[in-house]
Amino acid sequence: MKKILVVGGGGFLGQNIVRHFQQQQYEVGIYDVHIPDFFRTKNISCYVGDVINDSNLDSIVSQYDIIVYLISAIMPGDSMKLPLSSYSTDIPLLITLLESCIRSNVKRVIYSSSGGTVYGENCKPNKESDLVAPKNHYAICKIACEHILQLYNNLYGMENIILRISNPFGIGQRTSSGVGVITAFVHSVLCGEDIKIYGDGSNVRDYINVSEVARAFEHALVWPFDKKISPVFNIGSGQGLRVSDIVKLVSETLDIKPMVSFSPFREFDVKCNVLNIAKAQKYLDFKMHGDVRRSIREYTIRMKSENVVKEHIVRQDAD
Repeated sequence: MKKILVVGGGGFLGQNIVRHFQQQQYEVGIYDVHIPDFFRTKNISCYVGDVINDSNLDSIVSQYDIIVYLISAIMPGDSMKLPLSSYSTDIPLLITLLESCIRSNVKRVIYSSSGGTVYGENCKPNKESDLVAPKNHYAICKIACEHILQLYNNLYGMENIILRISNPFGIGQRTSSGVGVITAFVHSVLCGEDIKIYGDGSNVRDYINVSEVARAFEHALVWPFDKKISPVFNIGSGQGLRVSDIVKLVSETLDIKPMVSFSPFREFDVKCNVLNIAKAQKYLDFKMHGDVRRSIREYTIRMKSENVVKEHIVRQDAD
């Protein structure tokens, strides 16, 4: 059984991927600048550190067969406020990790890219072979990192794989992260706050439950790497939903009519993005489990049952 190190494993995606790998009996380690306390009691090797400045990085990486790489220093909106941030942080982090892999003879890094931002505007489902047309620095940085990963494949015989993930939602996602429309909307409705929408609600996105994303990473672990196939795969539901559709779904599920406030459309936001997942279905054997609308309803009910209103009040008191 392969040993997996999840770099950035303390975040939303990482926590769900680690849990899934554990359930599948993989030996998993977590590397991050902060690791949730509940993982420290789960028979998981935990490494707290900063990739760039960690003198122990090689000794840690060399203990593993495959690296799952989830680090993103900044989100799309923030990347426009701080234009240099993505390039000055994310690219050096990735190269440092890849150089450690070369020294440690680790062949495969599975990289979390962004299917939701790299393609830009496109009215039809995006294929991996479509031209990319990013509208923010975050997306440009993701594309640069993809090229770096493939450079290491070509020069050093690595087997790096890139998963372009759409818009994940699910357990453990925090509204404070600045991403996650579904989580933010449910939280707002349950707390009696206005739902805030940029634009008129007609923006279309491809949403996917994080549990599906975790399964996609497992499929990438075991894919028999083929140099004749580009190692870039879309991971999404393959279905487009408008922001207004999400509001309606959440409202109907909770039986609460929310107040909605609209702000001007942001030029760096993509108006329509849906992923064509045929390539991942064919080569990674990735298949969606169920309908995304049903998954959103189930997640909404779970958020309500976990009493997010109480958590919100506690956080306010702490502030």
